[in-house]
Amino acid sequence: SRYGIDSWALVTGASDGIGKEFALQLARRGFNIVLVARNEEKLSAVRTEITTKFPNISVRIVIADFSKCAEPGFFERIESEVEGLDISILLNNVGDACIDEYHLIPYEKIRNLVLLNCLSPALMTRVFLPRLLKRADKKTRSAIIDVSSMASEYPRPYLQLYAATKTFSQFLSEGLAHEHPNLDIISLKPGLVATKMIGDKKLDMKVCTSEQFVSSSLRYLGKANSTSGHWKHQYLSTFLNAMPEGMLQKRLKKNLWVLLQESKAGQSVATAAAAAKSTN
Repeated sequence: SRYGIDSWALVTGASDGIGKEFALQLARRGFNIVLVARNEEKLSAVRTEITTKFPNISVRIVIADFSKCAEPGFFERIESEVEGLDISILLNNVGDACIDEYHLIPYEKIRNLVLLNCLSPALMTRVFLPRLLKRADKKTRSAIIDVSSMASEYPRPYLQLYAATKTFSQFLSEGLAHEHPNLDIISLKPGLVATKMIGDKKLDMKVCTSEQFVSSSLRYLGKANSTSGHWKHQYLSTFLNAMPEGMLQKRLKKNLWVLLQESKAGQSVATAAAAAKSTN
């Protein structure tokens, strides 16, 4: 009721992981859902799952590859496809990560990461902000949820580009929250969530499931401008921020170097498997 009966939540990056879980949990709370991502087959599966679990919820699909979001008319097309819908929540979730030594990252990867993690939330917010503000004028709350990262809190070797892009998202979100206190704008700064992006890591004291993270994060909507979302991530953030800068960077460099080697080993195995499969 806070955001209006039968209103819509628009979720980018909605085909997997955190985005999909947000779509499911918002549908459970009574929101109609707009699913936005590039893979039509996956989005159709998510739509089927939502409408099966929640028959009274309407779901629309918008196919959009955000790696092409610099093309003229990209965001205008998304806006036109949801024209007439009472959108009360914009959830900027689409994004990607990259871990490597910076001089080895391909130019195209750098370009795409900046497009996905920076240009996408900046222009999706610009496109839909006037509609959300118009709802606020009618005394109906609206919200913007930006999925940033704990990586935005300090520089990270080998994860330098990802951290930089998420810092952009964090600052944009918090600036808008202060600019428009009549909107519920929140930036989420998760640590490790067990999704495909991080290799479906096993749960431990630092890792939570998408369901746990989303359920916990939604409790902060309308109450905070920024949050780690889940207590595991808040605990880790507090611990790391209490460390002296030199000690923190030494720890990060060591741990992220190990992660980088694991990532390269995994890519080598996947490449070998694909090559073997192609010869069968």
